[in-house]
Amino acid sequence: MKPDWLITNTDLTETPEKNIKSELFTVYYNAEVQIVKIDDVIVLIDGYVLPRFDFKDVFSERKNGELVVYLYKKYGEEFIQYLKGSFNLILIVKGKLKLFNDHIGLKKFFIFEQTSEFIISNDINFIAKNQEMQIDETGIAVNTLFHHFTGGVTLYENVRTSPNASEITVTNSVASGVYWSYRELANLERTNLSFDNFADKITHITKGYLDYIGSDKISMTLTGGMDSRTILAMLLKLGYKPNTFTFGSGVSADVEVAKKITKSFDLKFNNYAVPNPDGEWYDSLTDEIVEMGNPLIHIHRAHRLDAIKKELEENPDVKILFTGAMGGEGIRGLHYDNLIVTNFVKRLHHGENCSVMNEVLEKYFVKTESLSSDDVKKVIDELSYFSDNRKLNEFFVLYELVASLHDYQDLTIYQNKLPYVISIFLDIDYLEMLFSSQHSLFNKDNLAGNQLKRLNIPEVHCNLIDRIYKPLSKIKFVNGFSPREFLTNKYYYLFLRAVRKKFGKKYPPNFPYGEWYHSFIAENFNKLDSSLEDVIDVNRAKDQFVAGNHKTVEGYWHKFTNIVMYSKHITNAKRK
Repeated sequence: MKPDWLITNTDLTETPEKNIKSELFTVYYNAEVQIVKIDDVIVLIDGYVLPRFDFKDVFSERKNGELVVYLYKKYGEEFIQYLKGSFNLILIVKGKLKLFNDHIGLKKFFIFEQTSEFIISNDINFIAKNQEMQIDETGIAVNTLFHHFTGGVTLYENVRTSPNASEITVTNSVASGVYWSYRELANLERTNLSFDNFADKITHITKGYLDYIGSDKISMTLTGGMDSRTILAMLLKLGYKPNTFTFGSGVSADVEVAKKITKSFDLKFNNYAVPNPDGEWYDSLTDEIVEMGNPLIHIHRAHRLDAIKKELEENPDVKILFTGAMGGEGIRGLHYDNLIVTNFVKRLHHGENCSVMNEVLEKYFVKTESLSSDDVKKVIDELSYFSDNRKLNEFFVLYELVASLHDYQDLTIYQNKLPYVISIFLDIDYLEMLFSSQHSLFNKDNLAGNQLKRLNIPEVHCNLIDRIYKPLSKIKFVNGFSPREFLTNKYYYLFLRAVRKKFGKKYPPNFPYGEWYHSFIAENFNKLDSSLEDVIDVNRAKDQFVAGNHKTVEGYWHKFTNIVMYSKHITNAKRK
């Protein structure tokens, strides 16, 4: 499904199928790229766009590229303020080229720039075909500390990623800016928003997507949590019966609750578990991720790739996938889990300084003796989530790290397989509604140890589910209470949750990394790219792996899988 494209100011020997040339640059693209040319305006789109507001004269008639041209002719370069979606967008007008991506950065550019030469693409493999890729020690250090390539760094020198809401102008060089910032959400004036109005508005936003796309071929990820339950409530309210699926252990709490929901409402449900996984199966999936040409996606997302492939085998006519990404975080606030948000971030938020980074890097086998600490610190110092008060730091971590870099990975995998992947909780109109209300994380304290201070955290989801589709509020979440129980009495809910947690049924983890995973690591450790040895203490990593006594949770394995991931990408780049 992914339409590949690249922009360059140099001649390339290997190109996609078509190109657009000017005196200053050439845009190469394959046949799948949406391209519209009207008069002197050319638009290329990777992904999809829709209008932010109900333009009654364009809503039903103009789609994607035609909509962009219409808005550009009406509003000039301000047209981008009237769009939303998940997109990389190239606009060419009279030899002038501009690039934009969506507000959240669900689509990103990779930009290679050195002296007067540049290449911009949505696929790093294109850059690798035309440049010799060199490992960036700073990029590896940043990824180690944050479990993500944050701050625009990548695995490679001279290759950076575009931030969310990029506005890039290309002439004989590349000038970067942004047309929007998350800080705009943090600075919104707060007003009271009733739960009835909240429910009506979020349902209206969801309806806007469905009306615009015009398809009832819908699937959604369904767990036992609050976020996907809210999505399902809206779809049922609007008269849709989506296919539902989850993935992981077939006896997990998520699967048990999802089965109960789908049986109650006569919905199709699948759990895409692999009863007897092996290293070869997993290795094949990780190779497919690497081939996507996006080193921001960790190979640990292989389970998600397996699930969406199986969902499309089961339901090949599906056009739309709904996910619950970031449904809770913007309301509840931050949770330090040492996986998505690492202990390094937590330590810096609690007053420690960057001097602790070598301790973390050495734990992950990164060679610190040749690393420029100043370069790493420079990246860290420019991150928004270490520069403000505690609540703003929490906000920026959630949206600039968790949304734009972590949830981005799963959504990118899905978007490689489907034309429309919709995350209502990352919709810009929804975010403006949430953060101009009293219901956002700015009015919560999810980090408080006192349970009474956290008593109101579930109230938004419980009220939305109950108001949008009341029958769904009777079924318990995986954490031991139903929306109806919470709304009946908050203290009763707290008591029930504690009792059920202590005496209720115990469930296994969704994704245990057992002996089969050891074979995956062992096989890949035997064929690591030798260039990694300049940056990673490979021998120490191998010795520690052989020593055994391994845990079964994902967070533990990153110190080994990071090395495998780097090697796979480097090997893939050399093959190009």
